[in-house]
Amino acid sequence: MKKTIIGYSRLGREIPLFQTGEGDAVVLLVGGIHAREHITCDLVQALSTETGCDVIPCLNPDGRAIVRGEEKPRIPFSGDLRQWKANALGVDLNVNFDAEWGKGVSNVWKAGAENYVGPCPESEPETKAVCALIRQKRYPVVVSYHTLGEEVYWGFGDNYRYRQEALLYADKIGYPLKKSVGSAGGLKDWYCKNFSGLGLTVEVGRTEWGHPCPPERLEEILKKHRGSLVLLERIGRKIARENDGRGNQTGADRL
Repeated sequence: MKKTIIGYSRLGREIPLFQTGEGDAVVLLVGGIHAREHITCDLVQALSTETGCDVIPCLNPDGRAIVRGEEKPRIPFSGDLRQWKANALGVDLNVNFDAEWGKGVSNVWKAGAENYVGPCPESEPETKAVCALIRQKRYPVVVSYHTLGEEVYWGFGDNYRYRQEALLYADKIGYPLKKSVGSAGGLKDWYCKNFSGLGLTVEVGRTEWGHPCPPERLEEILKKHRGSLVLLERIGRKIARENDGRGNQTGADRL
């Protein structure tokens, strides 16, 4: 397993990328975008042992530290830090991407525990880091893991390609496949806006488990997802063959 550092958080924590296969990976897994959803960090690391892929276990290391009581946010906050979603400056990373930025139904314009879009798209170093990686690697498949609800969301804007492939994956893990309604500014949204591959948001864990998802539920989640990465890699290689070798960009001049 090869480790590289793709960037640093607002408070200077490393954002590592782990490469588990030989050559160029066709699948990127991203966990820990929302702080209270840090069970996804453990999930993507466990899944990455199935086959070759690239993995960012935790895109939001400052937020994870805040939820764990190891760090304090850099904005005033008197609520329950176990429910914190944002980074250290109170920017919700999954609404900070340049994809209908600021137009989501739950977006807010003040820093806090969740839903603040930031001062502009890609204002945060964590967001910049993953965008730069995807621009460089042009993955045919990008999967962003969240909690809760046991649902798979695919596509955005004009890119609802590969529905059958998305449905195969959703059926494999036993989750319904849905279109995002009122979603904007997310990693999956940005990827689908700018690339012609398959972008997915996967909401793991049952709603009734609450946030943060209890760590003892990890094995139950893993049971549903085992074997799914092998399928995603097969889908990624199919998409790569159809898109001149990689997840062909639709907006290459802008990016």
